Amino acid sequence: VPGNHDVQDVEDAYEYKRTKPDGLPVHHIYKEGRGWLVRNEKEHRKQLEPFSKKLHKPLFGRVYPLDPKKQGFVKTMPELGLQFLLLNSAWELDEFARDNANILPQALASALKEADEELASAGGDLLRIGVWHHALETDPDGDRLKNPAVVREQLQKSGFKLGLHGDVHQLERRWIGYWNAETSLHIVGAGSFSSPDSGMAHATPRLYNLLLFKNDGSAMRVHTRAQETVDGGWDAWAKWPGRDSDGKYGYFDISFE
Repeated sequence: VPGNHDVQDVEDAYEYKRTKPDGLPVHHIYKEGRGWLVRNEKEHRKQLEPFSKKLHKPLFGRVYPLDPKKQGFVKTMPELGLQFLLLNSAWELDEFARDNANILPQALASALKEADEELASAGGDLLRIGVWHHALETDPDGDRLKNPAVVREQLQKSGFKLGLHGDVHQLERRWIGYWNAETSLHIVGAGSFSSPDSGMAHATPRLYNLLLFKNDGSAMRVHTRAQETVDGGWDAWAKWPGRDSDGKYGYFDISFE
């Protein structure tokens, strides 16, 4: 899925106008001298062309659509008991709005419809996983989703049990709605694998997750790996308390039952 670093500024994404057009969203127009910079929707969409051609097509064999309403994909793997819903939280970002992260409701609805159809074809017994770039929960100090409730509620309503994201450059672990087994949603945020030092929180190492699923999809173990010195080796990041001891472990377990 694309993130903020996949958005490439396009010179013609905005056009200079002497007078202010009416009825445009706040993120589509900016004051510039005596006039206004107005977003050119056709050119603006080209910001994800490099991601589409150089990453998505080699991986999936098809270009990533530049129409934001179509930027929701489904990867169903019935042989593994898994289904992934792949969403774009960076479609509104540009040089003027670096923090306007959100998931377009139309893209989410379209992808969910496709996911439901594939789930029915697979017999309806799959672990459903949502994947997007920006963190779900709101935080005034971070570039997080501006519409978290829409995403969270739709995924919970559709029986998704796991959400995966990146962006925050530190590991996150949340359990939403834990009091209701039918709609509870686990959120796991990955640390940064290769951020420059300036993009890292103080004393936070480079991190990545390795996810291991039980064959029946009832549980998952998240192994956290860390590089704690520059150009050093990778090792387990033993920060998680164990259930039956005072020790810390380099993994934690999630049950979906």
